[in-house]
Amino acid sequence: MTNPVFNAVDDPWIVVRNVRGDTETVGIRDLFRRAHEFRDLAGELPSQDFAVFRVLLAVLYRALDTEPWDEPEEQWAKWWNAETLPLSPIEAYLDHWRHRFELFDPVQPWFQVGGLESVSGDTRPVDLLVPDCPAAGGLFSMRRGYQSLSPAEATRWIVHCQAYDSSGIKTGAKGDPRVSGGKGYPIGTGWAGWFGGLTVVGDNLRETLLLNLVLDRPRDDSDIPIWEEPSLGAAPRTAVVVRGPLALLTWPQRRIRLFPSADGTVTSILICNGDPVPYQWLDEYELMSGWRFSEPQTKNFKKTVYMPRALDPSQALWRGLTALLPTTGSQAGKPDRFKPCQVIRWSSKLALAEALPTERRTRIKAVGIQYGPQSASWDEVFSDRLAFNVLLAIEGNSAAKETVYAAADRSNDAVRAVGQLAANLQRAAGGSPEAASETAQAQGFARIDAPFRRWLEDLSASSDTEQGLTQWTQTLREVVLELGDQLLHEAGPAAWVGRTAVVSNTERVISTGQAAAWFRSAVSKVLPQPAVPKGEPA
Repeated sequence: MTNPVFNAVDDPWIVVRNVRGDTETVGIRDLFRRAHEFRDLAGELPSQDFAVFRVLLAVLYRALDTEPWDEPEEQWAKWWNAETLPLSPIEAYLDHWRHRFELFDPVQPWFQVGGLESVSGDTRPVDLLVPDCPAAGGLFSMRRGYQSLSPAEATRWIVHCQAYDSSGIKTGAKGDPRVSGGKGYPIGTGWAGWFGGLTVVGDNLRETLLLNLVLDRPRDDSDIPIWEEPSLGAAPRTAVVVRGPLALLTWPQRRIRLFPSADGTVTSILICNGDPVPYQWLDEYELMSGWRFSEPQTKNFKKTVYMPRALDPSQALWRGLTALLPTTGSQAGKPDRFKPCQVIRWSSKLALAEALPTERRTRIKAVGIQYGPQSASWDEVFSDRLAFNVLLAIEGNSAAKETVYAAADRSNDAVRAVGQLAANLQRAAGGSPEAASETAQAQGFARIDAPFRRWLEDLSASSDTEQGLTQWTQTLREVVLELGDQLLHEAGPAAWVGRTAVVSNTERVISTGQAAAWFRSAVSKVLPQPAVPKGEPA
């Protein structure tokens, strides 16, 4: 049977949303030609969009950023100020490598291994390629039960699989020396599954692509995307070393093969183990993640190790601002607790070089996956957005940045006070304080989420930072006192009477009145009132 033809450069497979809000499906070439007409990617999952975006970035790097620039910010500004992307080098690159983007090529299929076979000779159903996220209340989920996939769907999902596939036992590939008993034993998730993916977002896809094109990145001539590498086999590449950012954008964590029918629909697949990612010491090369210092890994390797920073689906992105924005010198003689995401840092460098306005709001989109036990299944796919002044992302400390940190800390402390109030009311009524505290804190964070995001977006690096913090503190005080009054109002008669309970290792009578007094004292402590100037009424 002659293989069907589908080429990712020219055939439509990427789902986009245009500036009118409608969705279209385009190929890579058309996407770059019309990037200014598209608002964003609009695939089945946020994680799929992030994985596809990284492929587009890899193309853009290889087409536009092949040599170090004497003035990288100046060169970037020339592209930014144009109406379209620089299409001549992009088209030339796509023409040169177009043969490696054939989805069903028998020898070099895109993101796959030609001739891949299982030890048993069997293939698997196509729905194995589509993630299933069954968590109750999960923000995103995909269904199982696909009998076939169109070439466009299959293309999107193999990109997603390489980036995010869950760990667990895989089909054993013939020729893979790691296979035992016909099975490929776990080597970890796809590389993007290790971290919370961060993208700086523009007004259209052209701007978004350029904002994430970091021209002062680490360089190595051997750092190339997977389609420029020699054809892969079933066995892992020997002594593989990550040479730079481009390798990570298209890392082949799996060996995949699509099996099409005559009409091009994919009816079965193979997903086998590929190259395990050497995750230590990649903080220089992965540009779209934040990083956290790992004391256990540092002790183990006798060398400072930063691990990619995952996102917590239970927390809004702004609650981790201290890890998101770059600082200097956490403690003398000790490594910083966090290292910033490089695409965010790059925006601040562009602003300092006047390639971007210093009053510009940097908009960030974050995407993460929470896996199930042993990372062998998908649990939840989640996404969040945040906006702040671009200069807050400069390296080092600043008054505005310290104001943001203080505001986030006060928010956390105030919500904890709400949780403690709920716990004490439950103690007074003879209920479960832990569950009540958790519920009340969730309510507190939900109520301050939108106001904090608006305050952060309005804060300028040139603002009166003391006034800005006072403004947020007042807003926060109003919200938490209102929630506290609600909890007190809802407390039943048993809580008003009170009962004896142990608090801070001391036995005492707790009632609604006592809980209210403690709460208001805690709020006054964590949310100080501004000083009243002499001569003015308090």
